[in-house]
Amino acid sequence: MEHRALARCHQEGQRSAVPSVARRTLWIRKSRAGTGSVVAAGGVSPGTTTSAAVAVEGHRQVHYQKLWLTGKQPTSTTTTVVYSPLVTNVGERELFHFTHVRNLCDILAEKQLVSDTVMQSRGGVLRECGDRAVKAERRTRRITVPPYGCPADYVPFYFAPRSPMLYVISRGGVATYQDGQPPLVYLVTSVSGVQESHRPYVFSDGNCASEITRHFTDLSMMPSVVDWEIMAAPYWANTADDGDRMRRRMAELLVYGHLPVTALHEVATYDHDHAQQVRHLLGEAGAKLPVSVRPKWYY
Repeated sequence: MEHRALARCHQEGQRSAVPSVARRTLWIRKSRAGTGSVVAAGGVSPGTTTSAAVAVEGHRQVHYQKLWLTGKQPTSTTTTVVYSPLVTNVGERELFHFTHVRNLCDILAEKQLVSDTVMQSRGGVLRECGDRAVKAERRTRRITVPPYGCPADYVPFYFAPRSPMLYVISRGGVATYQDGQPPLVYLVTSVSGVQESHRPYVFSDGNCASEITRHFTDLSMMPSVVDWEIMAAPYWANTADDGDRMRRRMAELLVYGHLPVTALHEVATYDHDHAQQVRHLLGEAGAKLPVSVRPKWYY
């Protein structure tokens, strides 16, 4: 069972998942058959295909520019796009792992991210921001495809920023961690980056702490089993019509054992102060990675 702190997102996530700053809005109207059409994109006439909406194929195959768009809460027939990179193939999908900035020095020294199982064998990370009850649950679940094991045996990556877990942290919902979001940094790679590392991986259709989540290794299935629409939406809380939204929003790609730092292509931070701190750590380690300030990836 998921920790109560995550469960509180059912009530709070729906109304708090988007910053209050007004931005352009892209509306996609869905039919019951799952197809869609562009309704409007920042003043563009309804039904027009623009560079902001390249294609809508079913309710999952949606290609957009990397735009931050929000507006009023969507109705049952509309979806507001918050984040989705323009992609033409699965390999371009970005993957997001966040950790406390104090852990970055050890990651850079070792030149790799390692799994929770490895870290627990060493006594744990320097600064744990995760929910310990959720992590314990991940040690009991089984991965049903090769290389098997449990979720804790893998380095986890989300398919989008602003995960439900980060929301819990932003609300002070992790009793053992009270530093908030600002010290947390995103380590960003892509599906192709993981492939090029030659590390074994699996991906899921939802939260790997859930007993109903399925696991896959065939990338040709990724477009259909990962809910890309909810990855792009600002509202991921469960609803009366769909009690599985939050689980699907926490789908992951899991890299077995470790992932070399060379597979990363960006480090993102909450603000400029932490970006400077990260640049200093990268310089000391001789690591060359671009550092970006991306407050919209946080709550």
